[in-house]
Amino acid sequence: MQHILIPTDFSSNALNAAHYAVLLMKDEPSIFYLLNTFQITAHHPEYLTQENTGTSVMEYAFENSKKGLKQLEETLKLEHKNPRHTFKKISTTGLLTDVIENYIKKKNIELIVMGTQGVTAEANRFIGSNMLETIKQVDCPVIAVPESYKNKVPKQLLLSTDLGEQTQNPFLQNLRAIANLHQATINILKVNKEKQLSDECVANMNHLETVFKDQTCVFHLVESKSVLSEIERFDNENKIDLLVMINNKRSFFKSLLSTPIVNKMVLHTKLPLLVLPSSVQHKGSAKKEENTSKQH
Repeated sequence: MQHILIPTDFSSNALNAAHYAVLLMKDEPSIFYLLNTFQITAHHPEYLTQENTGTSVMEYAFENSKKGLKQLEETLKLEHKNPRHTFKKISTTGLLTDVIENYIKKKNIELIVMGTQGVTAEANRFIGSNMLETIKQVDCPVIAVPESYKNKVPKQLLLSTDLGEQTQNPFLQNLRAIANLHQATINILKVNKEKQLSDECVANMNHLETVFKDQTCVFHLVESKSVLSEIERFDNENKIDLLVMINNKRSFFKSLLSTPIVNKMVLHTKLPLLVLPSSVQHKGSAKKEENTSKQH
């Protein structure tokens, strides 16, 4: 992976996520796109202080955005001192998810790294809800990094799966790439309500063994009714560094996005969470892009 997008609102949480992204790719030549989006309305808190200075609110916001990104770039360069890394700065207006989707195509973005929640409550700022919308809508892997997480390279990865259709997901290659970068162990957790796996699950487990044949890969089959409790138990016993889920229509994670429990699992999780888009979404996006190309 060489093209990483880092959305930021300049909060401490966003800064922590930026450090995580750079550390994650420490041994890989990478281009980091530092993105700050902003929206201006007549009721913007800085409108009154700027209206008589000769500088438009838009110009003022744009300059502040550029200054913030320059400072962030300098901070990351000073902290990590990595000659393999290049930084590009993007200041723009618009809805975050719309901007992200545009730059995924424009810059061939392979991974998005962002904080789970911001420190401001202003409606025009990047906050946790934007992270959730990005996960739900954007066709690109996303790593959500908690503010309290002390950044370190991932050595123990946990993929929670129902061993369903997502085992064919092309974005699993991103998980392979991260594991390769850090010689990490991929733990695959299947929580089953019954003792015996279905023939489909067995076939998909064999497929995953093929996908991760070059990695250290360990399967964990657990009989339980609660996926969430088993993830927490596994982390307590094995100290996981990165939790991985697939945003699939059949998956446990998909159901979380529409329930209050998401606050615990995503917004307040103590672990970085890598969410891979579903293969169905990926194929649909590719088809849409192909049709668009034909029209032009």
